[in-house]
Amino acid sequence: MRYLLLLSLLAAFAIPASAAYKCEANGKITYSDLPCPNARVVKLDDPVAPEEASSAERRAARDKTELQGLAYERHKQEAIADKEQRRLARLSGTRQKRCASLTQRKKWADEDLVTASGRAMAKSKRKAHRAAEKLALECGNI
Repeated sequence: MRYLLLLSLLAAFAIPASAAYKCEANGKITYSDLPCPNARVVKLDDPVAPEEASSAERRAARDKTELQGLAYERHKQEAIADKEQRRLARLSGTRQKRCASLTQRKKWADEDLVTASGRAMAKSKRKAHRAAEKLALECGNI
């Protein structure tokens, strides 16, 4: 019931909007949807001929279809880019974890070298050197 009342009120307000009045006051011309003294009714023509309207509707439908296709392609490309971004983030996290592990192994090898003596010193030196090389190879200069 409420919707019917609202619809009828909106229709009542829309009816006067179909007329336009041309008013002239002090040499100034204004247009209004409300009549004024000495007003002339101006007939508003349909701005689009019926055959042009159907052509425009077909063009709008074609443009809408094309827009939907472009939106689908954009969403597809965004999904691919998001997937690649997640993969790169995962690889970066794995690399950081690996480099942290190699850094720790190098640190332990250097500590073992400091405390080594005699024959164990050569073995500790070799182990520390190899740990440094592996760290530099996989992680660059950290």
